[in-house]
Amino acid sequence: MWAPGKPWELWYAPHHSGELISDNELFGHRCKIGRSRAGSVSRRAFGKIPLLAIQDITGAKKTRKILCVEFPFSDGYRNTGRWISARDHGFNEEEEQLIRDISPTLCLLLELNNMRRRHGLVLSSYVGTEPAKLIINGQIKRGDVSEIKAAMLFFDIRGFTTLSDILPSKELVSILNRFLDAICQPVEEAGGEVLKFIGDAVLAVFPIRDNKEPDSDTCRKALECAQQAIHSAMSVDTGGADNRGVVAALHFGKVVFGNIGAADRLDFTIIGKDVNLLSRLEQKCKEYDQDILASEQFSALVPECMQEVAKAELRGIKNPVTLFAPC
Repeated sequence: MWAPGKPWELWYAPHHSGELISDNELFGHRCKIGRSRAGSVSRRAFGKIPLLAIQDITGAKKTRKILCVEFPFSDGYRNTGRWISARDHGFNEEEEQLIRDISPTLCLLLELNNMRRRHGLVLSSYVGTEPAKLIINGQIKRGDVSEIKAAMLFFDIRGFTTLSDILPSKELVSILNRFLDAICQPVEEAGGEVLKFIGDAVLAVFPIRDNKEPDSDTCRKALECAQQAIHSAMSVDTGGADNRGVVAALHFGKVVFGNIGAADRLDFTIIGKDVNLLSRLEQKCKEYDQDILASEQFSALVPECMQEVAKAELRGIKNPVTLFAPC
């Protein structure tokens, strides 16, 4: 949206919410705004609650005239631009012609902007926000990696194998998605990155770049995030099946972060001995009946929050590891 003397305002519908619905007093009726291959992209809708209320960009109580101009994109979709006048006489012929003259150029700019935004959204959905930025900025070669410090989290859904045995596939996927929402939302809200879904498990990191934040603050955020995720997971509707919740492992260390893979199939991920230790920690949660277990390296940065649980042998780890849980 644009109004004279004001900057552009861009409104987007989240990819999971379907079409954007707006209650706009400007047009005198509710509009459901979407994209279609034929016909107008705006039509009357019957929903009760709008997802987004579009502001009155003219500041006028009533709009005198609306000029609609089609913006056909190269992918075949037909979009509509609306020019609105609050003057009693609306647009004159010269103004209407000017709008039509600039529309092809404006359409091209809008399509380029939309393509970049859409590609960014797709990448973010699959690899995470920070990796998406790095990929868009050109970090796309195999071996483009960097070593970073990070607080790491590994979540796993308890009893998911049992759910897999007793539930139909469609219902199982729906329940899994609800668990993943409960886990990922706290991570993203706290500034972390969800890197991977590994079956019913989730790998997430809180990277530390340029030492902008003390290590202890990062670990504290990761711990609070894990606690929130576990709390939210207990509220997930499992359709009558037993909800055994989620467990989480926390560790702090150095990881290799970047493009790793085969010549024609890359993955943006983290690797290293600290990642291995993290996954082994999670496997001990059930054995020690703990929702959260943390390494000594993590706990040393937030000692007031943690207490020692046991020393344990971890598969593939040479020396015994001290396990900690929240106080």
